[in-house]
Amino acid sequence: MQCGREERCIPYGDTLALISVPYKHQVTLKTVREDITFYDNLHRLLDAYPNYFVRASRYALVNPENIVAISTKTKLLAFTNGQTLKYSKKYQKDLLKHIYETHHSYRITK
Repeated sequence: MQCGREERCIPYGDTLALISVPYKHQVTLKTVREDITFYDNLHRLLDAYPNYFVRASRYALVNPENIVAISTKTKLLAFTNGQTLKYSKKYQKDLLKHIYETHHSYRITK
């Protein structure tokens, strides 16, 4: 993955989410082991990696393969490493569709 000017090899299976840093034109890549912040924007990253990430909110893209639970009541996604992230109701339908298509076990709660 291209992280600003630096290119880093991060296994797709380790990526959890890409989160926009407000007012700084930066993105934080959340992985299982670390967080990496670099200059970029979510629109460009979604265009560059359309098959890997799905929009969860205006400020976040997620890797649907690492989601293990979804709470439709609290609008929270739970990842394989225990971290959680709020998602937007606006993107819920598309998010659920992508998660369903990944064919792995996950839990939906209300």
